[in-house]
Amino acid sequence: MTGVAVAAALAGCGKDNAGTHHYDNKAFISASALTEQILVETETDSYTRELTIGIASPEDHDVSATFRTAPELLDTYRKAYYDNNAELLPEGICTIENPVASIVSGTVESTPVTLEFSNTGTLDLDKRYVLPVTVSEVSGIDFLESKRTFYYIFRGASIINMVGDLSENRAWPEWGSFEQVRNMSAFTMEALVYPNALDKQISTIMGIENTFLLRFGDSGISPNQLQVVGPYGNQKVTNNDMRVPVGEWTHIAVTFDDGAVAVYINGEKKAESTFSGRSVNFAVPHSNESGTSIVRCFWVGYSFEDARYFDGRFSELRMWNRALTEEEINAPDHFYRVANDSEGLVAYWKFDDGTGKIAKDYSQYGNDLTIESEPEWVSVAIPERGL
Repeated sequence: MTGVAVAAALAGCGKDNAGTHHYDNKAFISASALTEQILVETETDSYTRELTIGIASPEDHDVSATFRTAPELLDTYRKAYYDNNAELLPEGICTIENPVASIVSGTVESTPVTLEFSNTGTLDLDKRYVLPVTVSEVSGIDFLESKRTFYYIFRGASIINMVGDLSENRAWPEWGSFEQVRNMSAFTMEALVYPNALDKQISTIMGIENTFLLRFGDSGISPNQLQVVGPYGNQKVTNNDMRVPVGEWTHIAVTFDDGAVAVYINGEKKAESTFSGRSVNFAVPHSNESGTSIVRCFWVGYSFEDARYFDGRFSELRMWNRALTEEEINAPDHFYRVANDSEGLVAYWKFDDGTGKIAKDYSQYGNDLTIESEPEWVSVAIPERGL
């Protein structure tokens, strides 16, 4: 519902002697909701927002309203939104240089008033802050009291705030003969996964069928049990300790170093083995793997056939051209982010794009993933902050 529609619904109405409806024309803050949550990120120190006012029907004269911060309304917010832990945004964070919003005669929407929030890096990201902004002066019309005050809520953003659900879907890089993944004698594959269900015989995370593949399940093992499969499917690493839960986020890391394979789940080493091959070639041109001479290529969320789609969400998919150490895998926040220019990082798909059919590669190489159908982009909070 638009601000104008809200005002029309809330304004007092009645009938004159002729039975004609009329409305009390009042000004109001033009917003369908009177709160906005701003997620403060450590990399960003300033934010800009705008407020406008509106009226239901044009007037034959100008209308104006003056905005100001209203710290005295903190308790009003706490009671109205049952948020007793909220603190007032400290002074000096918000600036309103031109606080007057004006509606020109004959129109129904004002010019915007700009609010600048700066030095947000000084905030304690484990706290929740509120800044009430209210209309203090009005000219040319009455103001609707129920839509006079807007509340900005600030809290620390989680490290991951958006992920992609790739259920019944698949993605691939167009890296062809990309030298960084050709005949790799050492590498690491990582994924942060949230299975919605693991009820298929096989559910694929990523890799190349009959070359090197991360997947769940197989004939004779549990469908929620991780399995690393090497060339021709005759070299496999799996055990009962490699089972993962459904409906939870799990970090998976698999390292390869001259044939030696190690598997980590949530940073804990679960298996070790040695494959006969001393290198793996991921530099295969993409295809739909159709026709009489099938060449298997690199997929995310899929392998071999549709029955092996991964039913769940992806975040933080990475490939490195070196075997990460156990200490590196367990470094603070490593499950949730790494620096884009990290040594040896050759592909980094965060799945935080939020729209479209591309998962951006944040590494220096820019080998984006193409997603067959637009996935469901899901807002999340990983890890959750202690608010």
